[in-house]
Amino acid sequence: MKQTICIYSTECFMVIRLFARRTWLSVFTARWGWDS
Repeated sequence: MKQTICIYSTECFMVIRLFARRTWLSVFTARWGWDS
């Protein structure tokens, strides 16, 4: 349960950002890339 502490960590923050970015790209590609 160190998620709250992890958010304040620079490394974890960057990992979360990368994960969120990849997730967004996956959704974007699935919606407009593959659907087209």
